[in-house]
Amino acid sequence: MHALTRQVGRWMVDGLSSDLHSHIASMRRYAMALAGDTVEADDLVQESLRRAIAYTRKGGSVRNPRAFLFTVLHNVWANQVQSNGSAGQHIPIDDVAATLGIDGNQQRQVELKALLRAMNDLPKDHRQVLLLVCLEGFAYREAAAMLGVPIGTVMSRLARARKNVIAQISAEQPARQLKRVK
Repeated sequence: MHALTRQVGRWMVDGLSSDLHSHIASMRRYAMALAGDTVEADDLVQESLRRAIAYTRKGGSVRNPRAFLFTVLHNVWANQVQSNGSAGQHIPIDDVAATLGIDGNQQRQVELKALLRAMNDLPKDHRQVLLLVCLEGFAYREAAAMLGVPIGTVMSRLARARKNVIAQISAEQPARQLKRVK
């Protein structure tokens, strides 16, 4: 019996019934934010999917496939960081800003760079919570379960992350003054 079968546009992987493909893009975004490198991010996603499928083959049940996949992704990354003894390579956002491919006017690009700089300056645990809740749309309870921390810790980290990002962005932007034209 095959563990992976296609049924009505959905992949059935033993106990993991979900359209796995729909989660890969958001998993890759989160992996990229954690790893800082596209190759490492792809490896993280691939290893996470492999482990998720292996878990379901062993009879494990999954109630929320998206939350489960993100939990596995976070744990794979945490294990790699722990075994490597570092959080990976730090790349300043200014070094890669030209490759981000952002469309829009100059002011939006300036604001986005300020936001990315502010997020990059956050402590790792604050940035993780901010990405999971604000970018990926997970509930506080889901983010807490994925990170293995109490829900109050998620709420506290998120509040501090938002406060720090807003403070840094506000400090970078000069006060706008209107010219009086007669």
